Amino acid sequence: QNFLRNLGVFEVAMTVLELEASLGDEDDEDEGSKDPREIDVQENTREILRLCNIFLSWFVKHNPKNQELAFGRLDVFTDYLSGGFGASKVVSEIFRGNEKLVKQFPPKLYTQCADLLVTEMNPDILDVFEALMWMPTHDAPNNYQVQQNIFKVLTDTNRWDSIKYLCEKPDSDEYNERKRFCQDATRNLQALPADGSGAEDEYAHMPNLLTYHVKLLQVLSGTAIGRVSITEIEARLQTEYSENDLCAALLDPDSTLDILLPIGQFLYFAIIEVEIAVSGLGKNKLMWRFLRQCVQIFREIIPSLEFLQTNYRDVTPDAVAARRKVLYTLTCAQIVGGFFEKYYKPDQMEETFTLEDTPTPEPGINGDARLSPGLDSQAD
Repeated sequence: QNFLRNLGVFEVAMTVLELEASLGDEDDEDEGSKDPREIDVQENTREILRLCNIFLSWFVKHNPKNQELAFGRLDVFTDYLSGGFGASKVVSEIFRGNEKLVKQFPPKLYTQCADLLVTEMNPDILDVFEALMWMPTHDAPNNYQVQQNIFKVLTDTNRWDSIKYLCEKPDSDEYNERKRFCQDATRNLQALPADGSGAEDEYAHMPNLLTYHVKLLQVLSGTAIGRVSITEIEARLQTEYSENDLCAALLDPDSTLDILLPIGQFLYFAIIEVEIAVSGLGKNKLMWRFLRQCVQIFREIIPSLEFLQTNYRDVTPDAVAARRKVLYTLTCAQIVGGFFEKYYKPDQMEETFTLEDTPTPEPGINGDARLSPGLDSQAD
């Protein structure tokens, strides 16, 4: 990165991006009336712009000097955020991990990104918000002001209905649609080349709307990171996606790792790791059923860890799957640890507490009506 900067490659790339002006407005001319050669030229130009932005995103990634350099031309990238050329990837990497630049993030850009999400559910736009809240370590201090700004523009009453796609209710059409998307993503993942050549983009196998859903959950989770001064955000997120619906999705056998990871993170940051405890969670049966499932998850992760220990540079689909399983297991560990630290009160647990649903007593059977919930006989 430093070598390329010293060679003046950034200036060359910015010159290439000036090609965007040659594309004009797609709506100005009917596609059928265009010369086929002109269409080919425009398609090739779009591909050049896309590749140039991919290059620039790697050029600035985690390099403070290159980030500063690109920040000076930020307006060039923000002018065509929704053009489909990957400009949002560059904007994301300009700010990711750079505390100094995050503080200089233009206030109007929060609104611009949110308005773009209203007109099109473009998951790439969410990358910008995710990058602003990205932290290098799990214990790094959160940036409350950035979290508040992102949460405010996303949940604004004039925008939220158009932006929202949480699929939270198990009996909703959106929930079933998410299941179908997960099935499609699984098939696409299985079809990736065995050499790992298609694994550069971790979202490439997902349908676009599923990618949007996953990234939206990640961004909303990010707004709840930390325990201080964010009770308003936590309370709103808990009403948008309740602990019961979160646990139901995590327990659903049709849920795949594509959604288990962001849902698990949402549960941890919006429900578990909060300033004000969620009432009744310590005795919530769905929560305890998920904790019981975590035991099995911890047992099943050992083969994946052993595989990665000897194949740590592997980029095949098997290695990618193993890493995703490890990430989900770590999230589960955070949930378990946080739950027992904040919510588990042994002295408040009733002796009759059971994870099974309370049986309905049959009339006419002696003594059944007097049994405690969950007990099937006097012997129990």
